[in-house]
Amino acid sequence: MTKESAGWLAIRLIGLAALGYCMMFLLDIASQLLVLQKLYSIGGPSAEKAEHNIVSAWVQTGISSAQMLVAALLSFYLLRRGRTVHRWLMRETS
Repeated sequence: MTKESAGWLAIRLIGLAALGYCMMFLLDIASQLLVLQKLYSIGGPSAEKAEHNIVSAWVQTGISSAQMLVAALLSFYLLRRGRTVHRWLMRETS
């Protein structure tokens, strides 16, 4: 295996890891949406207590969405293109 093909292999493996990371955030968003569904169904006097939890769940959903977007973009770049990273890996200093 040449240095160039090893570099491409490393880039692709990092891209797959980023894709797995993206799927993990997608699962986290789905679980937060289920929590929100439960919190919105709470009625009566305990509804006031649930307001803080609802806001916290929405904040967590937003953060997970942003992290999923970054991981998806990184994964797309590394799996489809990755030329800049490959040039950076192949650069030799004298």
